[in-house]
Amino acid sequence: MKVRLHFLDLEDPCQQLKYWLWSSRRQHRLLEWWPRFKEVLRALIGRLNKEARERQLVLSEEATAAAAAAAAVMVRLEQGDTSAAPDVITTRAEAAAKAMKSAAGAARRARHAWLREEHKARAAIEAKATATKAARDSKAAAAAQAKATAVAEDAVAN
Repeated sequence: MKVRLHFLDLEDPCQQLKYWLWSSRRQHRLLEWWPRFKEVLRALIGRLNKEARERQLVLSEEATAAAAAAAAVMVRLEQGDTSAAPDVITTRAEAAAKAMKSAAGAARRARHAWLREEHKARAAIEAKATATKAARDSKAAAAAQAKATAVAEDAVAN
């Protein structure tokens, strides 16, 4: 069973999952209820992921609206409305906070993708290093064999 946990960036869906997992009626007879548990868990995670996608859309819309509001206040300030100066700071801060909140999921996914790719790269590097070490060892063994043969031939010749 593979499920994707897109809702991990949101606090309350994580709490719902923890509550569901650790409620007392689910802590007994694991083997009896495991197949049904997987089905229900998959359905719950699907519902939570759908909710997370919907919230992500709302968050990105809010971030866009906040950025537009910050730009509008900045235009007012540039046109000479000095009363807009305090609003510039607050609207920019709100826009930045909403943009970061909106980008949290994408940042986590990018980090996970990088870790997966880095793991693949590490395996390739380790395989090459192992092959290089084996080649060095085989060259050293061949050199030692040649030296032993030369010593043995010298001993027979003398």
